[in-house]
Amino acid sequence: MEAELTLDELVTLFEDIVVLEPQKVVFTGGEPLMRVDLFEITKAFRRIAAHPQIHLCLMSNGSLINEEIAAKVAESFNEIRISVDGPSEINNKLRGNGAFETAMKAVRYLRNAGIVPSVSITLSSLNLPSLINFLSFLFDEMLITDFHLTPFRPVGRGAKCSDLICSWKDAQLIVADFWQKRFGDLSGSGNLKGYKLVDCGNCGIGSHINIQPNGSVYPCHVLSAPEFLLGNLRQINLTEIVWESTILKQLQNLDFIQLAEHDDRLNYLFKDAICMGEVYRDAPELFVKK
Repeated sequence: MEAELTLDELVTLFEDIVVLEPQKVVFTGGEPLMRVDLFEITKAFRRIAAHPQIHLCLMSNGSLINEEIAAKVAESFNEIRISVDGPSEINNKLRGNGAFETAMKAVRYLRNAGIVPSVSITLSSLNLPSLINFLSFLFDEMLITDFHLTPFRPVGRGAKCSDLICSWKDAQLIVADFWQKRFGDLSGSGNLKGYKLVDCGNCGIGSHINIQPNGSVYPCHVLSAPEFLLGNLRQINLTEIVWESTILKQLQNLDFIQLAEHDDRLNYLFKDAICMGEVYRDAPELFVKK
């Protein structure tokens, strides 16, 4: 396994990131707090990226957050998301024994440190039935009003867990109904009972990139197969990768709806919440390879 980028290598990376002027840089994993020099890294980034100001986000399962770490996180990051997928019995089944309890402790430590975390929920057939009760718990017991929902993807370690796939549209209707009952009809939202997904012909690939600990760069965390390797930061700088990558440019130009109209295998693209990782699984020849 290749070694992680050193602090000096990351400083070079940060200089390139500033040139690209992203709105947000997300530290994720695995568990990013396992890196012992994480706060040295964020300090170096802040020095380099003071102008323009770039939003720093930490995604964590909360397992390593105590009172001391929470204070450092609050000082270092603009945003923190704690990954938790449901009430104790469901979350622990998905993420391991004790995962729910440590996540809730982390939320309390962070609140005491002056930062209100959001909760990141991966929706599946396992937790969708309890979603309303879980959201009520987050609002009423944990005082969390910011949460991020993403559908389970049968890729990577989840490739053999297709039984966990759930309807994204059903999930959004549940959330819309929950929100309306709590706060009434929101301005500009229209009739939430008749909520419809916005048509989208592209998943947004190209608006973000994924950088692995060893410096390998991919279009996203889903398209991380070898044929989608855009380059490695130990051989080529990030700005050159982003501006000159043929793979990235051609992926950006793929249109889901057009693909679906010309390939019967991809009829599901007319459904909701489809990502390119799923298209690649079923029709890899549609993607550009080196």
